[in-house]
Amino acid sequence: MAEILTFKRKPSPESAFRFPDLSDRVAIVGGTGSGKTTSGAWLLSNAPFDKQPFVIVNFKAEAIFRAIDRAVQLPVDEIPEKPGLYHMQPIAGDDDDALEAWMNRAWRSSYDGKPIAVYIDEGYLWPRVKTSNVLKKVLVTGRSLNMQLTILSQRPVEIPRFVWSETTIFQAFALEDSRDFDTVEEFTPDNPIWRDPDPPRLYHSRWLDRKTRTSLTMGPVPDMSEILNKFDRRLTPRKRVF
Repeated sequence: MAEILTFKRKPSPESAFRFPDLSDRVAIVGGTGSGKTTSGAWLLSNAPFDKQPFVIVNFKAEAIFRAIDRAVQLPVDEIPEKPGLYHMQPIAGDDDDALEAWMNRAWRSSYDGKPIAVYIDEGYLWPRVKTSNVLKKVLVTGRSLNMQLTILSQRPVEIPRFVWSETTIFQAFALEDSRDFDTVEEFTPDNPIWRDPDPPRLYHSRWLDRKTRTSLTMGPVPDMSEILNKFDRRLTPRKRVF
């Protein structure tokens, strides 16, 4: 097994790890309780939401996102115009048409030079995910528009092929179904990190960065309280000095 990269504080400058940039498309997969949501929140806590809007689409009402006190609650029919962290909690099935229209407006804003990053938890709950033209449009063109897209899923097999083909950063935690593992291997056939006969330990994951051609085995990220503290510090308004 490769040396395990840990994050007790922050990645060292000499580490091969890098945080996603605005042109990345990120996929994080893993079974229930494997650590994927905490890892996704940790990546998000380091994202440049002070530079442009980042919108969390929280289908599963995950507690860690609802606990970010200073995140702005966003209705499904509203597009953010100012940098910051925004939280949307749609109801799968009820808000499908509104979500598709919202994503199209977010893409249009990015196309017009006002990029919006989108973070989706849980990906397979996106309306008509396997046939969504607007989701495909974001995945294919988002790189040049600085429209970062992150998709989390506990069922990779339920996510369409174009999501995996357009992903630049891929993180996999322990999976519970052999079909999901087969899906991961299908889209990373030349990466030896998936060939390890032992599944990742609890809260450990495999990380593949296609831009830098880097493969890593990663230890647990900081815990929920530390991540929430970082959100709080970064979202606290700066005091003006007169």
